[in-house]
Amino acid sequence: MALATSALWVAIYLVVLLDRYMGCQFESVDNSCFYGNYFVFGSFDTSSEVFITLWLLTRTHRMCLSIATLSVMQIDIQEATSLWIWMREEEEEVLTVQATFPVRFVRHMSASYSRRCGTSAPGRSSTVPVQSTGFDCPKVALFAGSRFVLQDGLFSSIQVTAAETCAQLHAISSTDGISSKEVAFRQALAGPNVIPFEEDTWAKSLADEFTSFYYIYQLAVYSVWFWFSYMFPVATVLGSVVLVAGVLRCVVTRHAQSSIAAMSKYACPVNVSA
Repeated sequence: MALATSALWVAIYLVVLLDRYMGCQFESVDNSCFYGNYFVFGSFDTSSEVFITLWLLTRTHRMCLSIATLSVMQIDIQEATSLWIWMREEEEEVLTVQATFPVRFVRHMSASYSRRCGTSAPGRSSTVPVQSTGFDCPKVALFAGSRFVLQDGLFSSIQVTAAETCAQLHAISSTDGISSKEVAFRQALAGPNVIPFEEDTWAKSLADEFTSFYYIYQLAVYSVWFWFSYMFPVATVLGSVVLVAGVLRCVVTRHAQSSIAAMSKYACPVNVSA
């Protein structure tokens, strides 16, 4: 629903932009007009009213989406399909002791946000999907390269015990071992013996980059530039710089992820002879 609404805002903005510049001559950088013939809304006054209304509605929509992400819904944890997990860090990194007012203000806002989310201490967080093991219980979730089990309303690290005593281990080894059902359960619970790291797709990389607060803020600014100011070359050039910078950052990030993924898949077979 949110994606469809955002696409609708973009479509309306393109209509407003087309109405603004339709009929302009774009022969060269120094031979372009400032506005067109307003074939949709008829005049600058009407077009400006539509644009301001659209701009305010899109900002309000974005703010409502941000507030919605902070809302808390009380549900049974066993019924959850995804979890927001927060892990506390051991030590807080202090970059500067005598901070300026802007830095103190940002720290205050960050602390307020952390308290709102219930994470007053420094840490890292992520929203992860809950995976079913194929058995009645439990469910598992992958966070920070580790698998966690969700069972009886508790969320804890996975522990698979082969045997608690030497006698139990001897009893297992002297027979045919554990049952095939127990083997399947342990494999589903512990997961494959691999480092769970995969390189992000281009779609996810671009979405994560250009949906951050920094780019949303720039989009709000440049949407005014494209409509109200000299579209070519000022708004186009500046907007292109932001776009290229974001794509280059995605390239660098994906290159680093590719290196990590290659290291996680590295294998070195060793033959040991008696």
